[in-house]
Amino acid sequence: MKEPDVSTNLQEILLASNNPVNGMAPSGTHSIKALCDETPRTPGSSLLIHSCCAPCFVSAKDYFSNYEVEGLFFNPFIHPFREYKKRFQSMMELEKRGETVHFVDEYDLKGFLKVVLEMEEKGVKRCSHCYSVRLKRTADIALMRGFDAFATTLVVSPYQDILLINEIGESEGNRAGIKYLSADLRHLHDEGHKRAKDMNLYMQGYCGCIFSEEERYKKPLKKTGLDHSI
Repeated sequence: MKEPDVSTNLQEILLASNNPVNGMAPSGTHSIKALCDETPRTPGSSLLIHSCCAPCFVSAKDYFSNYEVEGLFFNPFIHPFREYKKRFQSMMELEKRGETVHFVDEYDLKGFLKVVLEMEEKGVKRCSHCYSVRLKRTADIALMRGFDAFATTLVVSPYQDILLINEIGESEGNRAGIKYLSADLRHLHDEGHKRAKDMNLYMQGYCGCIFSEEERYKKPLKKTGLDHSI
């Protein structure tokens, strides 16, 4: 799927996927309402944090407490769709509790598989694609909506490539002309997840994409009855 140009027309971008999602706001509608809000922000202190999930957002917001923090849920490569929906709804729950969260509701399984399978054939790490797409969009939206900087909750996870995430974040910040806050928040992972559990927020069991789901849960299947293996 061709990546939309955020700097051209925000509403066209947020309406790029317009299918209703059961149990959630219609795709795009919720995003436009939030991102087109002209709420004034204090100069020099506003931060847009790309949020992969609610537990990691809890950790990251506390770390960046010197900023006026707002979250952005844009994660088109979380699989399967039911998992995507759970994480989306968990961020909406944080919004109900007073957090400011923006949503770009896009889901692109086929496009993701096409790109990453080609990358793996060439020996390129697939995670770099996922990082790049999300951080590029976050940087562009942060710039357009007048934030002073952007960051990501991806650096909370002990299972992610923190150096690569920060390298891509800084590159996208330089491209867009907005500051990226490089960080390594892995030491906050367990504490943040404990707090999220106490808040009854959804707790995911793997990073997000279908490959990480396989790596997390794939085990030899127990055989019952006759052995039909060849």
